[in-house]
Amino acid sequence: MVEVERPAVSVVIPMFNAERTISVPLGALVSQNLPAWALELNLVDDGSTDRSVPVARSLLEQAPFRWRLLQGTHMGVSTARNRGIEASGGEHVYFLDADDFLPPDFLSTVLEGIETKRADMAWTWKITNPAELRPLRRHAMSGRSTGMGCLEAFLREPKNAQVMVRKSFLNTTGTRYTDGLAYGEDFDFFVRLLASARLVHVEEKTFYLYRKHALQVTRTIDRLKARQASDGSLRRLFSYLSSRDVPGHVMLEMKRH
Repeated sequence: MVEVERPAVSVVIPMFNAERTISVPLGALVSQNLPAWALELNLVDDGSTDRSVPVARSLLEQAPFRWRLLQGTHMGVSTARNRGIEASGGEHVYFLDADDFLPPDFLSTVLEGIETKRADMAWTWKITNPAELRPLRRHAMSGRSTGMGCLEAFLREPKNAQVMVRKSFLNTTGTRYTDGLAYGEDFDFFVRLLASARLVHVEEKTFYLYRKHALQVTRTIDRLKARQASDGSLRRLFSYLSSRDVPGHVMLEMKRH
């Protein structure tokens, strides 16, 4: 029996009615400069009612890397990401949205950083224009490497980001997205990850390119329900951090939210 080498990274993409945008992230993954064996894709369809699934299958037919398409009923982005985590066989897991873009050297650059530092996770900035990366190199997280130090800096100055996380760290800590949370789900996930992490690699060489358009959840969601969900999430996070004996100055930053 031929032993199949374990992927270096599993990319998780949740997809819901993304027939018009899914070509962007899939094309970006095909263009990554990683060897084919090193990349795995878990594309999680969250009950799409358009042609997302056949469009994605067609685009992936010639993909050089391993991929799987997971289908299910519409349960929300957090549950979809968790399904992707559970299916991931790579040493690391990275999260990408169904309408966003990564430069060709993105995954290899972030993997090099996380492995060089032997970090539990890597922090990558989500920006809408490459010119936005330069000022982010002066963010309070720059130069920090402990989870608690990065958490304090992030709470002080929240910015759009995404993470690459060791699968072993996710499993050891049991950290997952909060099922049912559709607004502020990344903030909720990131705070709990940083609070548990020993070492964090803050990536400053490359970036995640975030695309703004009218179909995004953050632009179509009911604002009152979003506020209520966010308030509930913040209460749970505050309780979570309190139970972990997080330093007072970090708790003070959390209270500002």
